[in-house]
Order: sequence, then structure tokens, then C-alpha cells
Amino acid sequence: MKQSEPTKTVTTIIILLVAVVAGIFLLRNNEKNDSFDAVLLQSAKEINMKCPMKIDEHTRLDSVIALPNKTLQYNYTLVDIVKDSIALESFNPQLQQMILHNVKTSEDLNVHRENQATLAYRYLDKNGALVSNVVITADMYQP
Repeated sequence: MKQSEPTKTVTTIIILLVAVVAGIFLLRNNEKNDSFDAVLLQSAKEINMKCPMKIDEHTRLDSVIALPNKTLQYNYTLVDIVKDSIALESFNPQLQQMILHNVKTSEDLNVHRENQATLAYRYLDKNGALVSNVVITADMYQP
């Protein structure tokens, strides 16, 4: 069935309006992401000025990296631990659970939760071997 000229025009206008609205939404969403990425970049710079920072007797924060898409990565070293001495099958799930609890409850991370940031935690042993890489996404900490 052929559409009449007025029907084609109305259909074209509707399609254009939907495209414009979608474009505006995407631009605003990208601006918000870019804006929070800038906040994360500044946070990383400020934290890195204090690094390396002793967290506890076994853990040192070496640096923080702001990554695209509202992601902040914390780089730690387990200063007196060798990867081979860790039972990774139990260590990694426990570590992830502790980190997730902290992300959900820490007042310091409110702004990250409000902006649905992804938080990555990278742990190396005293020799620089990767022990664990825990990534906490917004869907993991949002109610």
C-alpha cells in the first residue's frame, strides 16, 4: 500500500523529531559523563600527590588512575605478601565482598555512587605479580 504525500511528510517529521530528541539525550548524557570523568581525573591527581600511601600493615596505595566512562582505578601493593602464598580461590571472593561493602557504605564514595561510577581495585604482590583485579560497577552497589 502506497502512502500519500501528506502521510509521508508526517512520518518523516515524526522520525526527525525522534532522532532530534534521541540526539539531545545522548549529547546531555555524554556531557554528564565527560563532566564526571573530569571530576575523577582531578580526584586521581589529588590522591596521587599523597601516594604512595600506607593503608595498613600489608597494603600500600601506589596510585589512582581516572579511566574513561566514569571509572576510577586504585592500584595497591601487598607489601609483604607473595602471590604464591595466597589461596586465591578464597582470597579473591572475600576481597571483592569487602570492597563491595565499602563501596556501598563509605561516605567518601557518595559522589561516586551518585554518579554511578565504576571502581576498579588492582592488587599486586610485593614482587609486582597481579594478585587480584576487582571491578565494582554501579549495578553491583545500587539498591
